[in-house]
Amino acid sequence: MNYNDDQKFQQLLWLIQMQHPQEKIIVFTERRATAVYLEQGLLVCLPDVPIACVARKTVEGEYELKSEDEVMDLILDFAPEANADKLDGRKQNSPYRILLTTDAYGAGVNLQDASVVISYDLAWTADTIIQRAGRILRFWHEPRLIHLYVFTGIMETAYGKVHMNQVNERLKRLVGRLANAEQFSELRMIPSGEQIEYKSLRGLTSLDIAIEKLGIVEATEIEEFSGVSPFLTHISLLKKYREIAKQIPDDISSAKVYHGTIPYLFLLLKYKGVFEWALYDINQQALTIVMEDTLLEWLQCDPDTEVASVNADFLEEQAQICRHLWIEEQGLVASQADEVERIAALYLVPENQARTMSEMLSYAVALPNKKSPRKKNSKHLAKNDG
Repeated sequence: MNYNDDQKFQQLLWLIQMQHPQEKIIVFTERRATAVYLEQGLLVCLPDVPIACVARKTVEGEYELKSEDEVMDLILDFAPEANADKLDGRKQNSPYRILLTTDAYGAGVNLQDASVVISYDLAWTADTIIQRAGRILRFWHEPRLIHLYVFTGIMETAYGKVHMNQVNERLKRLVGRLANAEQFSELRMIPSGEQIEYKSLRGLTSLDIAIEKLGIVEATEIEEFSGVSPFLTHISLLKKYREIAKQIPDDISSAKVYHGTIPYLFLLLKYKGVFEWALYDINQQALTIVMEDTLLEWLQCDPDTEVASVNADFLEEQAQICRHLWIEEQGLVASQADEVERIAALYLVPENQARTMSEMLSYAVALPNKKSPRKKNSKHLAKNDG
């Protein structure tokens, strides 16, 4: 069979050329050989479209995944915005528009520069299909429409119908498993009809996971859904704590311990009615970039999260530096800088540098009882803790 006779390949070609001629697209295959087959066909049919493939054919005729370093180079060239924190000044070698990959890279990688995910082959498990969608169902810098396609495969010939029975059974099992995970999100990964469209996530009602629902499915099924993205997890937490958050006054400063090794100052600003944020690397004395998923994991806390002990004057000094650098980076003049409101500052304290608030307060209270002239220092420490 050549590419012109391959109806499935022609359908893929139609999606790329006619439906999404400008967008970046991720195509998932089950086998490495299929990924290589698609690469060869697309290079012939779309010679001007830059294509990256994680697999290759060896001289012995076998199919293998490219090395991790090679694949990482492809990912950085395919999704430079989603991986801006990994670029380190690296220039793009080839800005790919299509990424052909197996499920070896269906999880744990940020690929949201793409807005289309095509499951060219059915996944065997529900969590795999969710993980594939999760490569783009993540934070982005502007509202956009994303597309998730699943090729189920219909063959009208007698030979094809026999084999389609097996595929349909597999599809039914997959849809059944997905139903358990989807009850938490209301996002259908495989619709019952030809398609389903969501204009916005706002209309979904199950984003915050109610306690009573936890008895319906097993923990592993909840974990399957969590593979989509921390995005939906943070939305559910926002709904849970929204009223508490509204009571927090502007221009608050605080500190928390996080699982990292670098001290950062996070600053939330508001300029001309739009919220902005900046992250200041205290060691490097420069603003830095991390993806929103990572940042929200660092910032996430609840009402019981302990406040880390830091020098209040030092925190304020770093917040001022961060604000100044952000204003400078935006190219704002003095009159515009006055309009930049400071909403919140949070000092992220690395675990290896942390001393808990209770430890510091105990130390501060104990100091006056010691027979040494350190009252001035103890008062200064108590003031900073306050």
